[in-house]
Amino acid sequence: MSNQAAKRAIVITGCQRSGTTLLNLILDSHPEVIGVDEDEFDQRLLPTYLNGAATGQAVSFKLPDQAGNLPFLKSLPHMKAIWCLRDPRAVVASMVRLHLPIRDGTRKLPWAAHPRGARHAIWQTLFLVADRVQADLKPFTQSYFDMAAKPPEHRSRTENVLAGALCWRLKNELPAVYSAHGIPYQVLRYETLIGNPRAELERVMRFVGVEWHGDLLRHDELHSGVRMGDTRADRPIDADSVERWREELDADDLALIADICGTRARAFGIDL
Repeated sequence: MSNQAAKRAIVITGCQRSGTTLLNLILDSHPEVIGVDEDEFDQRLLPTYLNGAATGQAVSFKLPDQAGNLPFLKSLPHMKAIWCLRDPRAVVASMVRLHLPIRDGTRKLPWAAHPRGARHAIWQTLFLVADRVQADLKPFTQSYFDMAAKPPEHRSRTENVLAGALCWRLKNELPAVYSAHGIPYQVLRYETLIGNPRAELERVMRFVGVEWHGDLLRHDELHSGVRMGDTRADRPIDADSVERWREELDADDLALIADICGTRARAFGIDL
């Protein structure tokens, strides 16, 4: 593809259930940004997204599923990645809570047990970060491999918590891989975005090189419907879900999450 007239590429990524859908809705509200969600993304259409007739300075691609696809990220013109980070306790609670239909549509499974959920993300990421996590995660990865042989519907809640926590840990090792490969990224903490949206979004826009616009704070007025992960597009920024995990995780859940995610969480300033 020609880079001469290409729009800026903004990749919204990170561990799933970390606010990527919300951020893409927000950026898509900017009159100079076109938002592309993962369920409508087609890599064959990249020239159309980036060089097409649609006006605008940038395209934001919400692609947590492509977080480990380093050649793809490096191929995008003027690319800046926003790494969405969320408290692992909230992420794991959401992965256990959210149920999605399987392919035949006859039943639903928790995201943490779904074939296209945590399992897919773990296998996609593990080989990229294995040298960073092999020692301290070995007991948990072995437990996960043993559990992964069971039918998803037969897994216990504790096994789903383990899968969700392992997914968070492995995915959130990737920013260090980005640094090693020269991939430009900025971490956006979900809880900070919720608490101070104007300041955080101004910081994001400076990083991606697009001027501020007030519509970034009006996504709930400019969008409607339900997006991936049951995210309501017309829901304003609020703190209702920030502490929801406290009602859903017991002491054993929290201990398991801390054992798996604690080291990496502390590196991001999150104390479990």
